[in-house]
Amino acid sequence: MIKTTNKTNGKVSFYLKDTYKSLKKNPTKESMIIINVSLFGYRIRKSTGYRCAFNQWNLKTKQLKTGKARLGNAYEVNNFLLGLKTFVEKEISKYLVNPENFNLKEFESKLKHKVKGIEFKKDIKTSKLLINHSKRVVESKSRNIKIVSQRSLKQTIRLLELFEKQELSNGEKFYLNDVNLSFYRNFCSFLEDNDYALNTVGKHIKNLKSFMHDALINGICSNQQFKNREFKVLKEDTTQIYLNEEEIEQLATTNLIVFPNLDRARDIFLIGCYTGQRVSDYNGLTKDNLVTHQGREFIEIRQKKTNAQILIPLTSKIKNILIKYKNNFPKKMSEPVLRNNIKEAARRAKLNKQIKVRYTKGGKLINKEVRQFKLVKTHTARRSFCTNYYMKQKPIQDIMTISGHKTEKMFYNYLRMEPIERALAIADSDFFD
Repeated sequence: MIKTTNKTNGKVSFYLKDTYKSLKKNPTKESMIIINVSLFGYRIRKSTGYRCAFNQWNLKTKQLKTGKARLGNAYEVNNFLLGLKTFVEKEISKYLVNPENFNLKEFESKLKHKVKGIEFKKDIKTSKLLINHSKRVVESKSRNIKIVSQRSLKQTIRLLELFEKQELSNGEKFYLNDVNLSFYRNFCSFLEDNDYALNTVGKHIKNLKSFMHDALINGICSNQQFKNREFKVLKEDTTQIYLNEEEIEQLATTNLIVFPNLDRARDIFLIGCYTGQRVSDYNGLTKDNLVTHQGREFIEIRQKKTNAQILIPLTSKIKNILIKYKNNFPKKMSEPVLRNNIKEAARRAKLNKQIKVRYTKGGKLINKEVRQFKLVKTHTARRSFCTNYYMKQKPIQDIMTISGHKTEKMFYNYLRMEPIERALAIADSDFFD
């Protein structure tokens, strides 16, 4: 008996192609039997090659009727559908165990071959092409990673395609086994020649290594050159500023009433400065995040990145923002708009001091001075919280409880102080007493 099969992320069913309404009007009309597979949010529909009249189709069991008035090949068709269903269920089970192995086009090809009774043979040569494999990796991860991560991986693939076109002639392609130290050095040079910053080069090397790692663990190739210590992710410390308490107050007291979007972006950013959360957590808070424990008011957040539950005391500064929005948080703003508006709000707040920046771009070391407001980002709020409370000599574990940092090493990466500020903080402590 053919029944619909439900699994965590997979479903298999059969139906007649024509609409129920049209078939009911003409019950002797034959309609194609379709297999329908739902998997990881995809819907795959494929003809089984068999037709059936509506009056011969069992709507409950999703198979041909097998009573006295059955079609001569009813059992044959039902056995075929059962075999097809079993095959698809086995494939679904494999993908549920290892979702990263799911490839939509490959699954559709397997199903097509099964319907036609032809053995499926994977195109080994094509599967070992660097670009093809990288695209399959992105497709398999698309439902489990953030859009920004997808965008980064796709950018790497686009650059690999440009690099391939530049390095190879006559339409030749890079294979996974071609990725060695020479490939690495040439790809880095290609990115530098195209004026990419060192950290951006490092990001694309990191993505390339993830593509290669996937190919290795899935047995597509045995190339381990990407594990060589010289095949490294390039990285340098960039100028990441924080706003001290005076600068935060300067931003908070700037009159932006005639610029509603700037005003709201500024208030969202201030909540980040007062709570120490990531933008994905402080942008979009609602009344539902307000809780009371033993008479004390808190903001309760389930951090999106770590799934950690955080309780943050509701301070008077945050309350003032809530009052402004009728005892609610400012409405969420799209991150690109938020980023631009925060910079403009900081400019209008006259956060203009010159900041020395140093970075590598296009293979050249660049030193220059930039106005402070140009360096204010959504993440500046979190850095400001951590640094300001550290400067106040608050216990690091207490700060980490609010910020959600798991280790002190991760926490210290967020501190942004000038050497003189560190020296003054030490002098004000009991270190030398």
